[in-house]
Amino acid sequence: MELIAWLGGFIALLAAGTALLALRSRRTRGRPGEQDATITGERTHSDALAAAHTAGEALGPH
Repeated sequence: MELIAWLGGFIALLAAGTALLALRSRRTRGRPGEQDATITGERTHSDALAAAHTAGEALGPH
């Protein structure tokens, strides 16, 4: 009987975690036409870092 209670609690925690992750992903999903959507021609973060590093290398040692 005690085993059934433990399994029931584990299944309840698993279901709650799954529901929480599903709600979280639904809230953070982007929608078409959002104001903070990517602008055409905008550099990504990694591209901007690479360009800054290349510019720093061209300047030579500080």
